[in-house]
Amino acid sequence: MQKAAIPFGLLLGYYLVVPLCFGIMLVDQLALGGRVLAWLPQTPYAYFWYAIFFNLPHIVCSTFMLLNKESISHYRMPLGLIVTWAIALPLGGALAFKALSIPPFEGFVFSIGLFAFVTLYHVFMQQLGINKLFARNGSMAFNVIAWSNILPGTAAYLLLFLYDHPLAQQYYPMLHGTAFWSGAACFMLVLPFYRACWRKSQTNAGRYYLLANASLSVASLFAIYHEYWLFALVMPRIIHDLTAFTVYINHDHNRQLEHGTKAHPIYGPLGKLGVPAFILTPAIVIALAYPITQGYISIGWGLFFVLALIHYATESLVWKNGTPHRKYLAFKGVK
Repeated sequence: MQKAAIPFGLLLGYYLVVPLCFGIMLVDQLALGGRVLAWLPQTPYAYFWYAIFFNLPHIVCSTFMLLNKESISHYRMPLGLIVTWAIALPLGGALAFKALSIPPFEGFVFSIGLFAFVTLYHVFMQQLGINKLFARNGSMAFNVIAWSNILPGTAAYLLLFLYDHPLAQQYYPMLHGTAFWSGAACFMLVLPFYRACWRKSQTNAGRYYLLANASLSVASLFAIYHEYWLFALVMPRIIHDLTAFTVYINHDHNRQLEHGTKAHPIYGPLGKLGVPAFILTPAIVIALAYPITQGYISIGWGLFFVLALIHYATESLVWKNGTPHRKYLAFKGVK
């Protein structure tokens, strides 16, 4: 069996969720009188479970990749620091804000805001980081574009979870305006950076991916302005998670070709089935995450937050050049 490479067209194709969602919103506004908007859930609890459903299999899958001697040996020291940081940051911050009793910065609100910020940082830095890779250009302009999405996105995320909070009536209009107008201003301000990235891209693939990221920003602003919160969350989340799953599967497939499955505590026992990684990897992680997403096993908001922080920090580490993970990752069609 040959080493597998991820087709560029597949990763670009995940962005088709953007015109699909934008088309639904546009038709709803122009022809349906907002019927779709009225039908969408308006409680943050629905979005919370949505976030866990999408996030958790993703987190479990990334953990799988660390369960081998090579990774444990290479990442032992930074992983220890990451776990300590992931526990101390939300706990210490929430307790500090609760002790200060500064409205609206209560412990829960602070933790939601922090979760929103690190989640969006993780999502957009990944997508623009991949864009750098395809463009074969490490310009910091890509980071500026990522930040233009992170800051207004954090306000939108916090606004969503404050929907039925006691402070909602007072702060909802302010956060809604902040989310949209700061997002619109950021997008306009970074247009020169989009142009710089376009001109300096050494491949057409890098330019196409840049256009896809720009379309995501525009569609997200439209969703925020008209309060289609589900679409505002779904678009970047689906793109991010599908991209990540594709990368994980590619890594697992190529690593198994070289090392087999015997050394892995989960793949090892299942290796005798002869099931390829592109089927086995998502099947296992969804099976493990299902009892939690369905409420059969309760992990609580705090534990989920800590697991998410560990995952975000770990992913920023393992895909850097020179790491054990990176050598099992390959792309094709980047021209």
